[in-house]
Amino acid sequence: IGIEGRIKGGQSGTVLFGDLERAGRAAQINTFGGGVNEVMREIVSWVGLGMTRASRQTESKKS
Repeated sequence: IGIEGRIKGGQSGTVLFGDLERAGRAAQINTFGGGVNEVMREIVSWVGLGMTRASRQTESKKS
């Protein structure tokens, strides 16, 4: 695909009308959303299935 894959939509020479460039930016942003699935699984198991909550250590207890 080359350098043309980084051209934003609305400009000449875009790949897939700029969708590829937009998807690349979204993929980088979505990496900061990590952990959402784990949180949802815990909520479902805790509220929906009545299981106990996972124990967590606070920052002061880790040292």
